[in-house]
Amino acid sequence: MSTLNVSNITDGTTTVGTSYVVNGAVKAWVAANGSAVIRNSSNISSGVDNGTGDFSYPLINAYSAEENYVTTATVRHSTDGLIATRNASRDFATQLGVETSNDAGSLGDYGHEIMSVGDLA
Repeated sequence: MSTLNVSNITDGTTTVGTSYVVNGAVKAWVAANGSAVIRNSSNISSGVDNGTGDFSYPLINAYSAEENYVTTATVRHSTDGLIATRNASRDFATQLGVETSNDAGSLGDYGHEIMSVGDLA
């Protein structure tokens, strides 16, 4: 395997440092419809509906360990007070886990969960 060592990458208009691309950019994200059906994604192969408000998304390129990344999650719905959180029991180096609930903590399939994860190790 060859190694390319450069300080910046450019498309001719915008230049970005390679440290941002390697260390700081989101490495996987998913937008799904509330039953793990993917509307759009990057580095996510599919969605799994594990039950009410409980979803997992396998990664195409896994992390070296589950502790090496940060997950953010949100849910968009016409109802206020909805929460999307990382599901630690389903979050592994090879997949993301998310739960969606209302502000009382009851799990539900509210639709439009969106997750992103930080750096691949």
